[in-house]
Amino acid sequence: MTTLEPHGPARGHFLNVDLEVHSGEDLSPLAAEFEARACVLHFEQRPGANSLVVEREDEPSGPGLEATLSDLCDLVESLSPPARGLWDRADLRVLDAGFDAAPGRPLAQFSVPPSLLRRVVAVNARIAVTVYPEDEWDASLGAHS
Repeated sequence: MTTLEPHGPARGHFLNVDLEVHSGEDLSPLAAEFEARACVLHFEQRPGANSLVVEREDEPSGPGLEATLSDLCDLVESLSPPARGLWDRADLRVLDAGFDAAPGRPLAQFSVPPSLLRRVVAVNARIAVTVYPEDEWDASLGAHS
């Protein structure tokens, strides 16, 4: 990951990447495989509208956007054939990168190399970016309120 900081500390602070899956099929087998190697943040089963959100529990490849995306691709690439089929048939597969927008700091740029973008495409996922607004930032705590 490249972080450009031309004017001091970066305003855009990387938080994490959530892996999100939405499907009309039962996601229980996929949730079980992910749970063995990651943190299942949300799992909801409703008729025709099932959702699953996962984060990695540790940082096997290190911190940062690039390493986190790579680890989540590893997670999908290592699924059993039945779970991978469920993943591939899902209506939506998203790697959602979260960033803080801390006030009073210059902009930052985060990039993903082409080789990693090819891996994301190969696992049939989208990349999304969520930027948490300044009004949620608690400067006294240095975190979201």
